[in-house]
Amino acid sequence: MKKVLSIVVAVIIIGATFAIAAPPVFAQVSEEPLTVTKTLYWEYSSGYPTYLPNPDYHFGDNDGIIEVGEKVRFIIKILVTNNSETDTVSDITVKDRLGADLELWTPGGAYPAYWVQVGAGSISHTTNRNGDQVRLTWESFSLPPETYAFIYVCVQTDLDRGGNQRYTSPCEHYLNSGATAKGTYMGHKTSASSDSISVDVFWDLEGDWEGTSQQTSPTSEPVEEFYMSITSQVQEDGYCSLDGTASSQSLDYYGPPIHIDNTVSTTHCDDVYIKLIGSAYYRYLSGTVSEDGEMIVGTWTDTEGKSGVFSLTRD
Repeated sequence: MKKVLSIVVAVIIIGATFAIAAPPVFAQVSEEPLTVTKTLYWEYSSGYPTYLPNPDYHFGDNDGIIEVGEKVRFIIKILVTNNSETDTVSDITVKDRLGADLELWTPGGAYPAYWVQVGAGSISHTTNRNGDQVRLTWESFSLPPETYAFIYVCVQTDLDRGGNQRYTSPCEHYLNSGATAKGTYMGHKTSASSDSISVDVFWDLEGDWEGTSQQTSPTSEPVEEFYMSITSQVQEDGYCSLDGTASSQSLDYYGPPIHIDNTVSTTHCDDVYIKLIGSAYYRYLSGTVSEDGEMIVGTWTDTEGKSGVFSLTRD
């Protein structure tokens, strides 16, 4: 069964980083006055506006595993700013598209699937010919000098045409393409576009692992039992750092305990890099997580120029 750490523990806005709740800073205008940005919110995100509906970020059955068909929800903010100090941008239209494995969701009560929070205009959506891609249009509004407007869009995971839910697999996933904004400024057409938003999904590697390790160079040694306990997995910028302990006959020779160096050891997508350290010894592990998340297989090198292979199974 595929186990992942919380989906969207990290939000990467491709090309730039934006403060979640800060108002826009009006830029010096040369020719193009419009800017458009997108921000992703989820239940536990920093700066989550209290007036937004709770996206119920918990997994469908709260077992910490994203299974095919379970919904994971987000709220996307699309903000358009007129940076001009003197002139209005009129007849503004903003368009955006969701990925084929995403759909709209309606919180209920006073909240539809999307709405204008600040500003004016109307929002609508259509789907492509196959009905599996949502296309949003926010139109018919103007922005006076140094003003902004923004909308919220409620999105949740869905199955793609092949019946797959991509968010059950670890790595970087793009929620949607960049939003585009067009309008009229001083009698001329003007436009702007945002960056795409992506989320990172990680394997949940915390827990006990057991298996084997074998030195293969410069001499071949017998296979030995190998144990590892990952006690902490902390999200960083696009990866997770790992902490814990490890044990095997050859490792114990150098004086236990052998620790996982949490300043070096990381996991991203299906790749795992672990540095085991003792008082005067280290061993580098480079491995790959299996498709079901239950095995780590790879190679190792150490302080003394030795190398080998290892295989671990979730205990």
